[in-house]
Amino acid sequence: MDNIQIEEHDGLFLAYKPSIGALSVLNSLELMGFKLFTETENSKEKMIDLLCQLGATPNYAEERTNELYKRLVVEGWMRKSIPKRAPEVIQSVYFTLTRECDLACQYCYQGLRNRKKKEMPLEDAKATLDKIKKLNPNCHIIITGGEPFMHPNAFEILDYCESLGLSFGILCNGTYLDEPTVDKLCTYKYLKRTQISIDGFTEAVHSITRSKRNYDLVMKAIDLVSEKGLPFLLAPTIHEMNKDEIYDIAALAVSKGGWYSPNNLRTFPHDENTFLSLSNDSLLAVTKEVGQKMQANFSREVLLKAKMSVETPNVCSVDSPNSTYICGTGSTLLDIDWNGEVYPCHLLKDRNLILGNIFTQEFSDIYRTVEEKKIRVTSNDIEKCSGCKFTSTCGGGCRAGAFYAYDSLAREDDLCDVNYVSNLSSTLRSHPNFEKLNITALDV
Repeated sequence: MDNIQIEEHDGLFLAYKPSIGALSVLNSLELMGFKLFTETENSKEKMIDLLCQLGATPNYAEERTNELYKRLVVEGWMRKSIPKRAPEVIQSVYFTLTRECDLACQYCYQGLRNRKKKEMPLEDAKATLDKIKKLNPNCHIIITGGEPFMHPNAFEILDYCESLGLSFGILCNGTYLDEPTVDKLCTYKYLKRTQISIDGFTEAVHSITRSKRNYDLVMKAIDLVSEKGLPFLLAPTIHEMNKDEIYDIAALAVSKGGWYSPNNLRTFPHDENTFLSLSNDSLLAVTKEVGQKMQANFSREVLLKAKMSVETPNVCSVDSPNSTYICGTGSTLLDIDWNGEVYPCHLLKDRNLILGNIFTQEFSDIYRTVEEKKIRVTSNDIEKCSGCKFTSTCGGGCRAGAFYAYDSLAREDDLCDVNYVSNLSSTLRSHPNFEKLNITALDV
């Protein structure tokens, strides 16, 4: 039991050992078995004997013991050290077609200056997609901007993604989603979802960060994609002025057959305004309220169907439990700007973090720069994160949050407290006994 820590949370027990990244949530009987395993060098006999003493048949006792043992292996308890990461390949690329946009959202991570005529040349776009296809035929392309539909060759680029068999999604503001456009989008086999930005359920709130003329267009676009059966999700950016309408947006999305994906407002150095910033306590309160109301007003089946209606791209190739020590930034996830410049992710567009130019270089050159700039700092090498119970699941949180808050990629996310509550909630919710316990959960 050396260095193993155990906490009780309303009838469930959280066992963790940060030095190897092991983490499990257990009920009282599983905890007894866990202690027997760890005290007897993983011997199964004591657990089988215990279950038999409690009235189980020998076959049932052996079956349940083997189930718990296999689970503890998967969750990292048989490790001697933190697992080494296997070589990774790019999984998702943010593909900025243009910086031009018809809106001027104060918090835009692209910035609001120098946006005119900043568009990716068609031939360069095709050549870059060819390079991505060669590196990983299963890579997902996230088409974005600016407003991507303002690119004069937007559909030619989408057609080329389709011809290469590259799955793709589109991030847009809804302005250009008229009926001909939606009809065209419905013909794409490899289009997995269209994300529509919406910051308010009412025009008054939406127009605080976007514009009055955009609201009606967004609402019409939502009706269109719903009627046409185009997979979509609504993406509000949570801020101080719209926090009371986030649930309404989420409910609208699900009622129309789509899903929702709120973003928390990040403050970047180039931001024009900071009056929209939300405190950590407010963010937690909003996400808690949304989660509780959605569960109260929609059945589990409806919510699951809505969530499964859109495919979420992989941004990290790690699929083993308790093995995520960093997100995919600068590795399985990259951002390619309109001029070919490559960044570690779409939120880390700092000139000091440019990894190269894919128009003139190869991905091997890009990844070499990632190593040289020490972009990828794992959570076990971050002082605050190394001893945390969630070091192998949180990965230190958002690297952009750390970079802009502390001017360092070797620090914890500035939303560490929010991430902690979210991870605790999701970990407890993962246990089959969770629904039988009276625990208030957060959907953060």
